[in-house]
Amino acid sequence: MYEQYKSVPKLDIVYEEGIYGVMYASNSGHANEFKKFMRREVNPSIRENGNFDMIYFQIESIADEKERDLSKKVHTLYNLNEIDPSDKMALIMLKDAERELQSSINTRDIVKVRNEISELKDFKDAVIKSTVLREGELSPSAISKKFNIYSINNIPHILFADSLARELGFYIKPEGNSGYQDEFVSVHYSDRAGETIATVKYSEFAFEKMKNHIENNGLILQEHPIFYKGRKEGAI
Repeated sequence: MYEQYKSVPKLDIVYEEGIYGVMYASNSGHANEFKKFMRREVNPSIRENGNFDMIYFQIESIADEKERDLSKKVHTLYNLNEIDPSDKMALIMLKDAERELQSSINTRDIVKVRNEISELKDFKDAVIKSTVLREGELSPSAISKKFNIYSINNIPHILFADSLARELGFYIKPEGNSGYQDEFVSVHYSDRAGETIATVKYSEFAFEKMKNHIENNGLILQEHPIFYKGRKEGAI
């Protein structure tokens, strides 16, 4: 051993018994992990095969069975080529195995890309439900607050803005599940607990139209008729 490594300026050599001595004397986390690794992986391999191959051990962790088997084949042929570089047949088999392994990896990557494209399509379908909300857009509730219009329960009247929008001709009734946007209105859809919910917001331009309409025409407030009998019982 000295003759083999005498050219190395400084070399620490630890024999097998030294490794076990240090390993079992230490209580550090790294030592405990190393103990498990030696006990579960290294020692059984040495007892069964007479050696422990770290590369082969890493190949065993490859999830894809075909890729794992081909990687083992390449590793075995590579070792044979290292032992006898003049073995032309082993070299040809190594190159063929490497090409087959690369083809398998490429096929796997193609499948992965197709899956990602499918996921992107699903995402695109979800995005179709959305619109880009513009700065300054207001919900029907926020518009009611602006005009100080509240229901009898002291809650901003959510129907007030829709009523004004109808009167001004730019009301949009949310339909389907695709987002919508024009200069007055944005309709955004989102999924909540498996149900598609529509959210309507009015642009600053629409709000100015509403404000000018009220300033020019005034605001007429009327109570809804109340029905006490028949199918229309209750306030509407």
